[in-house]
Amino acid sequence: MKVLKKIAIITSILMFLSIVISIVSSVNIQKNINLATSLLKIGIYINFLLFILIFIGFIIIGKKVNNRLIIVLSYILIVFNLLSLIMNLLLTYSLYTVVINYIIQIFTLLFGILFAVGVIKLRRYFGALSITTGVLIILQYILSTLSRILGGEGIISGSLSIIATILVIIILFKASNKFKKY
Repeated sequence: MKVLKKIAIITSILMFLSIVISIVSSVNIQKNINLATSLLKIGIYINFLLFILIFIGFIIIGKKVNNRLIIVLSYILIVFNLLSLIMNLLLTYSLYTVVINYIIQIFTLLFGILFAVGVIKLRRYFGALSITTGVLIILQYILSTLSRILGGEGIISGSLSIIATILVIIILFKASNKFKKY
């Protein structure tokens, strides 16, 4: 089995686990706050791994189709996802960490939008799927950043994130079939 197909399969499983953990933790938050907190931390790790694998998949796709924008932004977003993970795990809410977190969110938004433009540029290979995915990624990054900065649950951005991630996984599967060597 080639690397892109393995990444697509693993990301599909991680996506399913992430959704299940989100549902279970939200149901248990009133009953057992410690369990819900632990589940949320596990969800953060799973999402981190999920998005790292997705970006690795897009690095492979970018190299295959010579899309430097996708390659560079995938590497940058891997770094920013790592920074975001570190900030989420620090759990110290000093003014310093809040400001750093806002800066990370703003840069992630900017790089995420540029990444989405790179996904849209894949339309030659994946047609309307890449356009739809790119637009949803842009909307998801904007709404996610707004909900994190302004506070709130981000139900719409979370829903968009699930849909966009499913479409990204479909692109990974299609790429694994289109570029059999990878």
